[in-house]
Amino acid sequence: MLRLPLALRGVRYTPASHDLLRRNLTVYRVAGLVLLFVDGKLIDFLFSVRA
Repeated sequence: MLRLPLALRGVRYTPASHDLLRRNLTVYRVAGLVLLFVDGKLIDFLFSVRA
């Protein structure tokens, strides 16, 4: 618990970092949803080829 404040001591908040965080979260959400469906389709394809 005591390590976290020491790790964040040199980090300064800037408004640009908020926009960057929002953009990165959006990209990762979209990529996660796309990969979810691609992986599901791939697994379905592999099981249908085996059967």
